[in-house]
Amino acid sequence: VYGIDDERYTALLPWFISDTALIHKLPINSLCEDSLRRHPYISYQQAKIIVRLRKQKGRLSGWENLHLLEEFSEKDQQKLMYYLSFE
Repeated sequence: VYGIDDERYTALLPWFISDTALIHKLPINSLCEDSLRRHPYISYQQAKIIVRLRKQKGRLSGWENLHLLEEFSEKDQQKLMYYLSFE
């Protein structure tokens, strides 16, 4: 977290637990545009493009459906790959 130094982090560490079993990727093929937009790494325009592509092509099968679009850079893919599922 920005602004927290090592000393403060160490002091706060006992207060937090991370259960990785509760973490799941967002289903890109079923989320509505509003839900996609709420993700901090997905812009308004990107959410619109995802929904439009789904209407045109049906289910998106992977990053190959998005990587040629100017709205999705390689950097976007690297950030989002941990958060989105194409299943």
